[in-house]
Amino acid sequence: MASFSVSEVEALLKKLDTAVSLFEQQAVKKVDWIASIELLCWFFTLALLFLELRFVFMPMEKRVLETLQKYQQQKEFAEQVSNIKEHFIARASHEFRTPLQGLITSIDELKIPTSQQDIQRQARYCSARLLAMLDELQDLQALSLNRWSLNPTSDNLLTTINKVLVVYEYGCTEKGLKLIRELAASLDCAVIVDHARLQQIVNELLSNALKFTEQGEVKVIATLNNNQLSLSVEDTGCGFDHLIEQLELDSTEQSNHFQGLRTGLTRVQYIVDALKGEIRFENNRQQGASVFLTLPLEMDTTLSKSSSIPDNLHCLVVEDNPLNMLVLTKLLTALNIHAECAENGKIACEMVAKKSYDVIFMDLNMPVMDGFEATKILHDNDKTLSIIVVTANTSDSDLARAKACGAIGHIHKPIDQQSIIAALNDAFLPEVD
Repeated sequence: MASFSVSEVEALLKKLDTAVSLFEQQAVKKVDWIASIELLCWFFTLALLFLELRFVFMPMEKRVLETLQKYQQQKEFAEQVSNIKEHFIARASHEFRTPLQGLITSIDELKIPTSQQDIQRQARYCSARLLAMLDELQDLQALSLNRWSLNPTSDNLLTTINKVLVVYEYGCTEKGLKLIRELAASLDCAVIVDHARLQQIVNELLSNALKFTEQGEVKVIATLNNNQLSLSVEDTGCGFDHLIEQLELDSTEQSNHFQGLRTGLTRVQYIVDALKGEIRFENNRQQGASVFLTLPLEMDTTLSKSSSIPDNLHCLVVEDNPLNMLVLTKLLTALNIHAECAENGKIACEMVAKKSYDVIFMDLNMPVMDGFEATKILHDNDKTLSIIVVTANTSDSDLARAKACGAIGHIHKPIDQQSIIAALNDAFLPEVD
């Protein structure tokens, strides 16, 4: 076995130490080289990201912002157009309803010989059609803005249906058609439903039956069984050119069987759906078309609300239009209600400050002081004062604003005696236990 001297071992260890040092130096150089390459890669990546940001993302962001700004401008323009359209329809409706109020009232009060009653029926039919078209336009606007709701009230079902049928007696007579009514005795009862909307459904179905029936008859059959109204409108006209399972809500896609403003059946579908009913269309076996309507109804088992109106009421009518003022005071007088008049809200406030009134019938659109301001002032001075808005404005926003000012109810123009009674019932119902 070879042996090493101490000097040889020391020399060998020095050489090993030198070799390790050289290895470490080479390793450090390689690590530094790799770190430099890695740093260069990071710089290169950052440069690419900067170039991408400058020439890709920044132009893209600019285009996105421009597009968003463009769409925002289009949205604001569309909202502006919608607001202008809503305002125009509301104003046009208001201006039309005011003379219609006088026209309808004058027609109803005409005392004419029997030989000329057909002329009166014709005038009543035409005025009712004008009013129906105004309602149709406003309803379609409300539907498109999702501002549509039901207003269920209690009223006689037979009376509600007959009010529509009376209007179409002249239309059928004019075309030489026979209007047949088969209304069951069970309809003569009080039910809780949106009676105005129900009348709109019947009105639209009768209108289409009359338009497309040149000879023969139009038959209306209605029964009430198990709290469900079953109503059908049958005609001997041209019928439907294809099977209709669901009314198309796009008026441009509706069957040519429908004419007019081409919005009524859109409204019918919404009303039927809202009332949780069903509507079905069929062609008759021989000739013509049939429409079948079923609606669930709630029976009103309470006592008549007529007892809720106190005797000897003293009312104030606030109205700037002389014709509307005359019509409303005459209707109130017919109900044995004493009425005084004010031409605007300022005069009304002065009169109320000097004298007390049981009810105030307040128009909204008036000079000097409008109904909104007057209602707020009167309500702030006397929280118990009953203020009923009488207006041609049918927009929910105006009615909500009037209610916020202190109004307790509203009547839409053109007004009639029944609408006044209903409003007074609602106004004084809390006072009856």
